[in-house]
Amino acid sequence: MKKLVESMIRISERGESCDLRQAIMTMTNNVICRMSMSTRCLGDGANNEAREIKDLVLQVSLLGGKLSAGNVLGPLAKLDLFGYGRQLRIALDKFDRLVERIIKEHEEKEMEGTVRSEGMDLMDILLEISRDPNAEMKLTKKEIKAFFLVSYFQLLI
Repeated sequence: MKKLVESMIRISERGESCDLRQAIMTMTNNVICRMSMSTRCLGDGANNEAREIKDLVLQVSLLGGKLSAGNVLGPLAKLDLFGYGRQLRIALDKFDRLVERIIKEHEEKEMEGTVRSEGMDLMDILLEISRDPNAEMKLTKKEIKAFFLVSYFQLLI
């Protein structure tokens, strides 16, 4: 929030207009990504994991909603006439690789013992549950990734 206010002050000092909707969306995205995966979308482009996650989820939701000829004409589904199926698979693969990298970073922090000193985020909690042999419900990495995909999709609505 501090960065948002500072940005608004700089813009107003220059007498420029700004897209407040976009600024608030970026701040909200930062807060949520920070709480869930300890990533954030910095304005200078140094670390764009949160922005990349948001863009991939948006792309998946748009492509997933496209009606293809295969949905209507059954046997033509293999042809993927408009390429939406291929584009959707590519976007899902990118999302999977990105979240897998974040999971590996969290696992490395756990091995180093720095997670507890920095504080746990939602990813750390889910990974801890997935490793707990006494947990009521077993979680796999695939289910954790799906949880984040659906969670971020809900934010876009």
